[in-house]
Amino acid sequence: MADRQQNSILILVLILALIGTGFGATACNQTGPVEDWVYMPSPTPVQPQEIILQPPPTTTVPTLPSPTVPLPPTSTGVPLPTPAPIEPPDENLILAHYMVWFRTPAYSGYWHHWNWDPNNNGMLDEHDHLPDRLLPDGRPDLATPFQPLIAPYDSLDAAAIEYQLASAWAAGIDGFVVDWYGPNDPENIDLALKQVFDIVEQWRTTYSFRFFLAVTYEEKLLFPFETGPRRIEMATKHLDYVLQTYTTRSSYLHYNNIPLIFYFEAWPDGEPGLLRPEQLKQVLSSLPEFHLLYMGAETEFLDTMDGFYSWVGGTNDDPADWGRDYANWVYDEMDFRTQKHGLAINVGSVWPGFDDSKVWGWNNVPRYVDRQNGAVYNRTWEYALSDRQNRQRGSPNWVQIVTWNDWNEGSQIEPAEEYGRRYLEATQKYAVSYTGRQLPAVALRIPEAIYLARQNNPGAKTEAIVRETYPLFFAGQFGAAWQILQTAGFTDEVLP
Repeated sequence: MADRQQNSILILVLILALIGTGFGATACNQTGPVEDWVYMPSPTPVQPQEIILQPPPTTTVPTLPSPTVPLPPTSTGVPLPTPAPIEPPDENLILAHYMVWFRTPAYSGYWHHWNWDPNNNGMLDEHDHLPDRLLPDGRPDLATPFQPLIAPYDSLDAAAIEYQLASAWAAGIDGFVVDWYGPNDPENIDLALKQVFDIVEQWRTTYSFRFFLAVTYEEKLLFPFETGPRRIEMATKHLDYVLQTYTTRSSYLHYNNIPLIFYFEAWPDGEPGLLRPEQLKQVLSSLPEFHLLYMGAETEFLDTMDGFYSWVGGTNDDPADWGRDYANWVYDEMDFRTQKHGLAINVGSVWPGFDDSKVWGWNNVPRYVDRQNGAVYNRTWEYALSDRQNRQRGSPNWVQIVTWNDWNEGSQIEPAEEYGRRYLEATQKYAVSYTGRQLPAVALRIPEAIYLARQNNPGAKTEAIVRETYPLFFAGQFGAAWQILQTAGFTDEVLP
């Protein structure tokens, strides 16, 4: 019986991959007169099957020592700071889209999302990428055009989660918007999300860590449910689960004391939305109050939603087209449609580029927007800053980086071997103008040094140094934190 259940789960995951759902916020389809990316149907249509919500497989997830352990005196004699009060979300926020679907054999016992093997036969078929195989330069053959600076990691690993949270905060980012695939999903994404929340909540208590989390609900979860009533029923259950499980957390992102859920629309047959506006109204009518933000700006949906957010621009036909027309269009639409539809909040976007060729466009057509050596990220930020200065709408001024770590689509700003910390340093620069947060480049090196020390020398001694470093790091005393790491031998790098 257990074997049959496991086989069913594997078959279901394969089916969802083959129907081109993209495993997440991957469609990257845009709306409006300038966008010509079309989410192509899978060349091999597969009949969907109903998802039965089952408890996830039993997984033992090692966790790091709780940061609530009493802090030792610093070895360098630097006094530990007293945590400051945490400010609520304000009118200016920088968010980043965040994926928690990566798995490694060293941690979870298998590769997931670092590999691309649609038929799961373990053989190197055309377009496959298997990390256990090496490229000619000796690096693993990953399902991404880039190599993570800290090597492939597991999203269930608390050390990796801490590295990402601390690095994002040090870059001037105020929160993650996390891609979510339903309760008790077979890939343990819900479990990984719970771990992210747990760490943020612990850090809020111990270090006054000001960082917010929100959920992106993937409408493609409704693909297996064939009828409107069943889709309404399941969407209601999914969103209610988010409201009951996550929005009650102190770190969950709210606006005017109302939680936000991002809604990534599906594109069946090239049309936006599995649920039509009147069906979404039925869903919302039976749930507690929350702001629902739509990934798109179709007029018929905006009277149902509380706002919308943008994604990535650009075209397949011209890799030099980084999405300028889309950026021009979307910010004007935010002003116009906010006023016309009385929207409460909209979120703009910035992006470094896009390249999903290593996953073959999720079995469709690979899409590519050249990064232009960092110029695309700079240009999209210039549009966001211009909108912040000139916007006419009265809603808050928030922007989402697309993305923090969608390595499969090559849209990540997380450090990579190919570009180092360049995009995080650029984010620091733009954060000064966008939110007023000013951080030095050394702040980005501290989470990296801690992560590598944990990988190379795990144990109580390393954790004691981490607990000594974090209070200084989160209080902005980066030089003192770096001195502790140097004294402990975590790094021999001398700062300028």
